[in-house]
Amino acid sequence: MEKQKFSYDVKWITSVIFALVGIGLFYSDRSAYQAFWITAFIASTVLIAVYLANIISKNWNEIARILNFRSIGGIVRFYGERSDFKWENFFHQHSSPREVIFMGQSLGKAFDDSKQTELFTEWCRKGTVFKILLLSPSSSYSQQLRSVGEGMIEAPADQQPQQNLVNKIYSTVAQIENNLIKNIGDVKKQPYVRFSTVDLPFSFTMIDNDMVVTTYTTEPEADKLPTFVIKGQNSPAFQGFKKEFESIWEKHSVVSPYKDIIIKENLRDWKQFLQLKKSYYDKSAVIYPPKQAIVFLTYQCSNSCGYCMYKEKKSNVSLSTKNFQNILKQLITYGVSHIEISGGGEPLETPNLNEIMKALTDMREQYPEIKFGLLTNGLYLEKSLKSTKYDLLYIFNDYIRVSRLIESDLDIKNETFFNKQTTWYKGIMLLCEKKDHNQQKYSSTKIGMKYLLSSRNEASFVSLVREDISKFLDKFDHVRFRSERTVNSNRIFPIEQDVYRALRSSEKIRTRFEEKIALSLPNIYYPHNFKCWISPIHVVIDPQGDVYTCCNYVMDSGKANIGNILAAPFKNIWESEKHISARHKLSKEICNCEKSCANCRFAELQFNYEQIIATLGYDYLRLSL
Repeated sequence: MEKQKFSYDVKWITSVIFALVGIGLFYSDRSAYQAFWITAFIASTVLIAVYLANIISKNWNEIARILNFRSIGGIVRFYGERSDFKWENFFHQHSSPREVIFMGQSLGKAFDDSKQTELFTEWCRKGTVFKILLLSPSSSYSQQLRSVGEGMIEAPADQQPQQNLVNKIYSTVAQIENNLIKNIGDVKKQPYVRFSTVDLPFSFTMIDNDMVVTTYTTEPEADKLPTFVIKGQNSPAFQGFKKEFESIWEKHSVVSPYKDIIIKENLRDWKQFLQLKKSYYDKSAVIYPPKQAIVFLTYQCSNSCGYCMYKEKKSNVSLSTKNFQNILKQLITYGVSHIEISGGGEPLETPNLNEIMKALTDMREQYPEIKFGLLTNGLYLEKSLKSTKYDLLYIFNDYIRVSRLIESDLDIKNETFFNKQTTWYKGIMLLCEKKDHNQQKYSSTKIGMKYLLSSRNEASFVSLVREDISKFLDKFDHVRFRSERTVNSNRIFPIEQDVYRALRSSEKIRTRFEEKIALSLPNIYYPHNFKCWISPIHVVIDPQGDVYTCCNYVMDSGKANIGNILAAPFKNIWESEKHISARHKLSKEICNCEKSCANCRFAELQFNYEQIIATLGYDYLRLSL
């Protein structure tokens, strides 16, 4: 490389020498061979101009520094490498900034310097809004994790290349928690930390009106990459970079560096669901059984949740035992391997519960490979667990998930709620106790709790979670957090941050955080071209036998009802033209509205599949079914 550069410079120097000689001869005897010398003069001038331009382009960085060059858009200075930038001077010129933002893949060097973290701590204590956005280490198909990780130090033979960058990000998380967050006692003043689920286009640090941006490539070390200094919040460059950050922060980030355990479990079968995307765009029949069937036993419920999407359906309509057995046999025969009993209403309030549980017990013994799950509000748990006619924990061999009872969500108050709360609490404690006393028998049954952040309970949500952590939350195998779409995003982010910190500070939960907690409160973002192709991952059957393509569309039967399983075989309904049509009627407008009680878990899964498909470059339209 040095030899090539030397040869290149010699050519330029030789050309300039000849040019200068030509100019000298032109001035010494302009009368002889005038045309020749004029041509030589022009050629020489061009050569010198090109040579000077080459020198300037190579040393533009130095020229820009000397002149403090200002250009269009607010960029005031350019550095060839980020390592040349004087970070200490940049940080210490600010005493108590209003807003500070850090965004980058790992940013370890920003938080391992004690003087810097002391300064950041002081800012936070004075009320600075501090946001940190790192690349998510759990995005296993991230191109940045793979390409950047490969260029870092050589990984052990049994370790994937992306693990290098993953380890570096986790190291930064530990630095932020130990060197910064732990030094700020007031939770409200601690920095917000989130993790981008998409690859980052650049790294940047913003302190009020000052911004330092490093553009990313696949280079393993950002210190070698070009860096820009930008000033002025109103300048186009400043606004552009900050807008990009805000878009990622609000639409493509999570509060935990760990992958949602439910999403992670489903991602193992991503190739199978790639076929669903093909069938959607081909407008062909779905010939694969749904991974999960959700069966509503009843529309009856003694609770009165203000956010409930099934309020208008509330009635005494329930499935008969005979019809229930018919539905189960059809589903299992077709190949459905996971069946969830939920509502609609409260499943444990169905009037023929003993007969239903007997039918489920028979199915468990006849088909031991089938997984059964239960969603319940918990008010009838104690009664069901004490029953001598059936074994609830044996029947539901996959999971039993209880909704957290919250007073502000209900239309009843005071003494009535106190009685409900007492019953609910006894039920969940008996559930955990019964499993704990016979771990071997019930080892496959996961006991879960679901918290739903709503516009009614947002003021007390964090304090409720903190109280539960101290009382019983560690007893559960799985804890899931989601939000109602009516909650404003500006309120969700600080609440989620507080919940995350509360969970991470509990030693009992902290040690099992990755396998226990699914924290996903922010509203799902639907891009303008969103099409739901994942709906056949599940099917919903209500107490009247009506079959729906999506649990969120039961109230809009004109779009999602594709038949009745008691009137026609499930196979005919599932593979019908009506199902094809119904899939294409699922619209972003309804998915994104405030009618549903919570954000769509299936849309969240679809976005993860989309990332895998895009990263690995699969052409789903050419797949053979």
